[in-house]
Amino acid sequence: MIILIILISLVSCKKELNGALEMKLGETLSNDDISLKVSAISDSRCPTDVDCFAAGWYEITFNATKQDSVVNFVLGSDNGLSLDSIVFNYKIEVTDLTPYPTGNDDSKDQRVHLKVSKQ
Repeated sequence: MIILIILISLVSCKKELNGALEMKLGETLSNDDISLKVSAISDSRCPTDVDCFAAGWYEITFNATKQDSVVNFVLGSDNGLSLDSIVFNYKIEVTDLTPYPTGNDDSKDQRVHLKVSKQ
C-alpha cells in the first residue's frame, strides 16, 4: 500500500514538456513524443554588484531525444547564438536564466526558464 502511494505521488509530480517551464541542470522533461535535458550551463554574465567592462553572456546546452535520434544544441545570449530553436518539430525558447549572478554567489541552483510548443 505504501509503495502504491509513493508511485502515485511520483507520477502526479511529473512535469510535462509543454508551455512555460523551468528546468535545472541535469533535469530531463518529456512527453509522449520527445525528451529534453539541460546538460550544461555556462554563465559569464556580469554580477549585479560588480562593475564590468561587458555585460557577459550565457549558454545552455540541451539534449533532445526522439526514439533513437538525439540532437545536441546550444541556446544562449552570446553573439551568434539564438535564444530559440526548432528541434523535432518543437520550438524551444529560453526566456531567462535565474538567479542573476552576484559577486558572492556561484549560482549553483540555476534555473532555465523555457517555452516549449509543438510546431
